[in-house]
Amino acid sequence: MLDFAMAGRIGIAAVAGLLPAGPVSAPLLADAPAGIYALSVARDNPNTPQDERLGGIRSYDFVSGFTLRVFWTDIESGQGQYDFSVIDQAIGAAAAIGRGVNLELLMGEEPQYVLNGSAATYIDHRGGTNPVPWDQFAQQRHAALYTALANHVIPGTAAAPGAHALKHDPTLKSVDASPVGLNYGVRDLNNGIRNHPDYTQQRYVDSIVKGVAASASEFSEDMNFLAFFAFHDAAPGARVDQQILQQLAPLYNHPGQTQLAMFIENFSDDGPVPLPNGAVGPGNNLLTWSGAGGYTMMQALDAWLQHAPDRDAQLDSLNPATGIELGYNTFGTRFFELYAADLDGAANGAVDASGQSIADDLRHWNTLLTTVPEPGAIIAMVLVGMVLGSRRLGCRRR
Repeated sequence: MLDFAMAGRIGIAAVAGLLPAGPVSAPLLADAPAGIYALSVARDNPNTPQDERLGGIRSYDFVSGFTLRVFWTDIESGQGQYDFSVIDQAIGAAAAIGRGVNLELLMGEEPQYVLNGSAATYIDHRGGTNPVPWDQFAQQRHAALYTALANHVIPGTAAAPGAHALKHDPTLKSVDASPVGLNYGVRDLNNGIRNHPDYTQQRYVDSIVKGVAASASEFSEDMNFLAFFAFHDAAPGARVDQQILQQLAPLYNHPGQTQLAMFIENFSDDGPVPLPNGAVGPGNNLLTWSGAGGYTMMQALDAWLQHAPDRDAQLDSLNPATGIELGYNTFGTRFFELYAADLDGAANGAVDASGQSIADDLRHWNTLLTTVPEPGAIIAMVLVGMVLGSRRLGCRRR
């Protein structure tokens, strides 16, 4: 029988030109996050009675879950002073309507005490101050956060009556495993990390491996995920991002191990896709991970129905199903986060650039993404993909 790892290798061979390109489906792991998830805003407005971070929860039949985004500084005001109430509320609300929760812990804003206690910091691309990823104090407090969060006792929900630890909650499907101090994922948008006087490849790689383990060791029942783009410091030898993938691959996704996905936040009509001619970028790294049997997760670049003009070219289909199709066919991705503007627009009858119902397309894809294929269907999907491979990047679904 052809397994999913083999299907992934067929996908890599296709990109390399050894086989025709075609869709390669990733395994739908037990209780893994899958389907279309509604994306929340990351900040609450203290001047309103409602918490805006919870405003994205949707019960549409083409939505499978909700992504809650929270900044570290908003859930730990001082050392060991945690407030996880917004997480409790999200879990309870999603469980009540039979939806899953994906929890994104944003590391771009660490509590002030973490910055004060860090031996070294850098300025990121947005002008914010962060500890360097290898700072020992920041790493210790990052690990303490995940321990406290995993063992936090939440009230009983519709899916799990009775108080229980968050790490055992069935509504929670996935947790952000991003290490402390990253420049919004494994990338360095302004060279702030690689130009730091204390930077070495080994320190950076080790910090990624250690930071991911802090989450994975606590949330072993859930999918962990790492925002992973591209990182290259121009030094000779293997690229830094490739070294990280090589370090992580043996530690996750094998029998008895915690599951780890690679996450990217900019899927659109046109990408991400692997770069040709030996170039390496986010798409190549995702393909490497999926080819080894790893899960991939994606967040939309922006709302197809409501975005700035400079993104028109990347979202000109006016239909997120176009980007979903690209991600599924290229990487076998089964998890996609969409903005509320697209979900609400679809529910209200919006059509895409060709007049196609967006809701119909999203309903189709949400069903497909959450369906567990029969074993024999894996071979069929690969063979059909090889026959129809020319459609993958050559035309869009309209």
